[in-house]
Amino acid sequence: MNILTRLIQIALTLIPIGILGWLSVENFIPSGTFVVQHPLQKNSSFIDALVPQERVGALKKDAEGNWFQTIVGDPAFFFVHPHRTFDTVDATVTFRNTNTPIIEFGALAALNPERYVLEPLQNLMIDQSSWSRVSEGDMILLQRKSTYKSIADFLAHPPSREEVATYHADLSFPFRFPAYTALKSPQTIPVSLRGSSVMKTYVKQESLHFIFSYMDMNRDEGADALTILVTDEQGRSVAVSRAEDDGNTSSNDKASLIKTLSVDTTILPEGVYKIEAQTSRDVFIRSIETTQQKLVFLNGVYLGDETGYRDTFSPVLFWTEAKRLSMQTRHAESVQTVSIGSQSLLIPAPYQLVTQSVKDSGLVPVRVTKGDVEVIADAPIAFSPSQYFRPDPVRLLPHTDLDQLHVNYVFAKYTPPTEKDGWLTATVHLNAQALLLHKGSWKFTFSTPNIIEEKASVDVKEIDLVMKRPPLNW
Repeated sequence: MNILTRLIQIALTLIPIGILGWLSVENFIPSGTFVVQHPLQKNSSFIDALVPQERVGALKKDAEGNWFQTIVGDPAFFFVHPHRTFDTVDATVTFRNTNTPIIEFGALAALNPERYVLEPLQNLMIDQSSWSRVSEGDMILLQRKSTYKSIADFLAHPPSREEVATYHADLSFPFRFPAYTALKSPQTIPVSLRGSSVMKTYVKQESLHFIFSYMDMNRDEGADALTILVTDEQGRSVAVSRAEDDGNTSSNDKASLIKTLSVDTTILPEGVYKIEAQTSRDVFIRSIETTQQKLVFLNGVYLGDETGYRDTFSPVLFWTEAKRLSMQTRHAESVQTVSIGSQSLLIPAPYQLVTQSVKDSGLVPVRVTKGDVEVIADAPIAFSPSQYFRPDPVRLLPHTDLDQLHVNYVFAKYTPPTEKDGWLTATVHLNAQALLLHKGSWKFTFSTPNIIEEKASVDVKEIDLVMKRPPLNW
């Protein structure tokens, strides 16, 4: 009896020590590697459920006994709660794809505006292409006609950039105008742009000069600074200008007077330069003056309303080569019909995003009769035909018409998923330091553009995360 009692005492002593040791390892992660395996039918302390319900079906089991959830809308997301800081996150997703052209996975990197870091899980446009294919590591070159024997040959003797579409890959050869002359006098773009914008311009042995005229409309709480950042083709900073808040951080709708913020440089070498106007939705740029001949806006523009600036609506005219335009307004008085070349697009109600496939070829005029519209475009936008240029290759998107755009090459950084027992598996590698940790959580997302239009779906079976940091040095 004494021996049994002694053994029980030892066990009662060792069990809490063992639990404490296990918790210490889980908490401090001495190895530097923390793994979370998450079959969707099991609850996790670190990974929340897929949401929202209108885009993600209920958990169910197939005939083989596999539990999964089906994504039917874009985007679907979930939250991860890391208990330590990490340097990298490797996410492995097990899934099935029913006709979804592109599936990407990533996480939120910034707010106001939202920006996500996304990596490919599967691209059916590449996987199912009948074009000639050259694969080297995680790089793929598709060719309408077999011209290049290797990717090195393609990069060393490239075709014109207009013939190339890219997917998660950058071209090493820069954009250049064969015949370019600088402007002799400045030009003004009299358009109201709300919030942040990303632009590109072309410079050839000339200085860069911009004057941004803007107003702080004070519709939202908080300070509203404006920063103009200029970077070169290597992403190096060339110039920075910053204006602080107007002193009114309330939401009293009292607009500031027109202010200006200038950006000037010395003579710059030839190349494409990016200009980022970083600010809040409270700041409206009312006009842009520049000596640069070419200026385009990337990914779309937010055409601001004229309230507090003009008494009447001002129509806005811009030009684009986009083959797909999406638009919405936030105000009932700005419900309108937009003309897009020979077509028209009705914005029927506030907060209703509508999309138009553009049939006209080449540079197409777009007339927004009342302004006050958020525009999303798959090609640059310019406010004058003479200002338009396309500095970047065509992006391979679900609706990209390679024939219409005369694209003969697709250059991609992409590894197709592996298949086992009818399920696909793909792993994406993310820099954890680039992800936004908001209120102790990361927001991960599945991006599935065109999933509704294609009546497609994605079944998700398991999401596993491997988070790494340097091991502890005792």
